[in-house]
Amino acid sequence: MPFNNHDSEKTVSARTYFNNLTMPSAGKVAKVVMKNVSGSPSSSFTTQLFLYVNGSQVASSSELTIASDKITWSPTSSNTFSAGDELSFGYQKSASNKTWSGVSMGIIVELTDYDI
Repeated sequence: MPFNNHDSEKTVSARTYFNNLTMPSAGKVAKVVMKNVSGSPSSSFTTQLFLYVNGSQVASSSELTIASDKITWSPTSSNTFSAGDELSFGYQKSASNKTWSGVSMGIIVELTDYDI
């Protein structure tokens, strides 16, 4: 899930992201990995991640520290969704003038209501 032009940190007061996933079955978000794809952020760089379901923020992380050019978050509450729900993800930095040069997100979901 690339973030296209959404590669600068800004306050997330509403969903402003164009990358959405419509889920085919019920489940939960197990892990989010935000990876730096260009540039070299400092090891002291921290970011907060957000999960939106159908346009409403349902979960957020604390400020997470970058390690090996990525940030990993495993939400443990308010991370479930129903079949047909639209998921989107956001990020922000509480301090000003901080950016990622370019990012992508990998999302791991566990589907709980599906037939094989």
